[in-house]
Formats: sequence, C-alpha cells, structure tokens
Amino acid sequence: MLGPDVRARLQAQAGSILEWWARLDHTGRPRAVVLGPNALCKADPVSRDGRPEHDIKRVQLEARAMRRQSFDTSRTPPAAPAPTSPRAAAGAAPRPLPTVDLGLTPETLAVLGNFPAAVQDFLQRPFLHGDARGVVADWDYQEATEFSHRELSVLFVLSADRNVTFASGVRTLPRGGSPQDAHWEVECYHAPIRVRGPAGR
Repeated sequence: MLGPDVRARLQAQAGSILEWWARLDHTGRPRAVVLGPNALCKADPVSRDGRPEHDIKRVQLEARAMRRQSFDTSRTPPAAPAPTSPRAAAGAAPRPLPTVDLGLTPETLAVLGNFPAAVQDFLQRPFLHGDARGVVADWDYQEATEFSHRELSVLFVLSADRNVTFASGVRTLPRGGSPQDAHWEVECYHAPIRVRGPAGR
C-alpha cells in the first residue's frame, strides 16, 4: 500500500530493514516506521497539490555502534498497573533505573509496561545520562486470539537527541493461562545518533 517508490526510499535510507511496522492513519492511508543500521525512518502520508504522497523523515544512526540483544523468557511477572515512572517501568531489573522522568505519556508507559522488566530497562537506560529531554515514542500494538493461545505483538521505539532504542516483541499466552504462563520473544536494538559535522553532514 505504500507503493514501490516509497518502499525503495525507506530501504535506501535505512540501509537494510531490520524491523518495521505499517498501519493506516485516520484517513485510511498507510504510514510506516522502519529501523535499519543506518537510520530510523518514518513515512507519513501527506498531500501536495492535491496529490497523495509520503513525507519521509530519518534519523541517521551510527551503524557500527548499533547493539542488538535478544530476550526470550518462558515466564513473565504477574500483570501490574501501568508504570508511572522509569523506576516503576523497570520493575525488578537487576540495576534499578534512576528516577529520571523521560516525559513519557501515561499511554506510552502503559504500552511499554507490557514488556518484561529487562526489556523496559534496555529501552530506557540509554536516555538516563544526559539525553532525557525531548524523548519521542512511537509504537504498534496488536492483539489476536487464536485457537490455543492469545498473541500480543508490540513494536516500540524511543528516540531523542543522542540515542534510539527499538523493541520488537511477541508474547504468547496459552488460552486460560495467567500472565505468569506467558512466553516472550523480543529483539532489541540501541544505536547512537550520528553526530553531524560543521556542514550538517
């Protein structure tokens, strides 16, 4: 639905596609978020001279410094109320997050709170050392009920002046099971934003 030209531009700017999501906006047109080793890109539908197009924005990343970590757990802690601070969101992480307010909305914290504590820690920690202002969040959240289980898919990205973090996770919960029976598989990424030179390059 994005069209071959938009897809080609996203892939060219990202370098290759590590993770992505796309969904329809309130007008019924698709928007997309793409993570690659070279950039985090967003394609938003716009109209120019009455013609539907896509505006593509990117944040350039330091590809060599990108870090990837997998989280695979067969048990998650019991469901808790949506976190109200980074410390609450971290839950029982081995190293508690400092109480730094990233300015995330209650809705964002509720989505973030679906992830296991270690994933929440991975996503937030890079912003706690001088990069906590102007943190922008975006996500895609989908639930599906299958014959034998319920599946929750969450893709979540945080970005600020110096860092980008991204998580792509699927939680599988057997029908009739409790949150402790859920199984999470999550791929996480962290990359510093490329510092621009004097000429803006």
